[in-house]
Amino acid sequence: MGFFDVLKGFLSSVAHPGASDDARARLRDAWGLDDDSPTAARESSSIAPSADADLPSLYDVEQWRKKLRRIFEDLPASKSEWAALMTEARAYNLDDAWIAERLAEEFTLLIRGVVADRVLSEADHERVETARKLIGITESQAEAAVHAIVAEAEAFFGGSVVEEA
Repeated sequence: MGFFDVLKGFLSSVAHPGASDDARARLRDAWGLDDDSPTAARESSSIAPSADADLPSLYDVEQWRKKLRRIFEDLPASKSEWAALMTEARAYNLDDAWIAERLAEEFTLLIRGVVADRVLSEADHERVETARKLIGITESQAEAAVHAIVAEAEAFFGGSVVEEA
């Protein structure tokens, strides 16, 4: 029997659909998961429009996050889409703090993706610099994030991350 069959059997035999919110919160905390949807989206449990017209649906929030991720993946070519993305965030009335967290998260993921091959090319530098300017962080903040992630990568790989000549 394959791993997924065993997992499926386990989950179907132990699933408790009536688990309390407290139990789900304890499980999320124990596993290090966070409920990262903005307050508005937490209230929505479907893709249906929110009861409050000023609050985005969960579907809208997830679509916005997908656009954000795609824009970061395609930088610098996708730079021209940034203003529209931020306009959309304001139209959805997304919380500024939540947006800032998502931008920091995507910036971190971008850097991790760039250093994953242990070589920093000129194109990689351009992607990181473009992202830094778009999200509005200082050079020193970006440098600190890059150094922390490079140190993490070097510890993981047991070797150094080098710049391409």
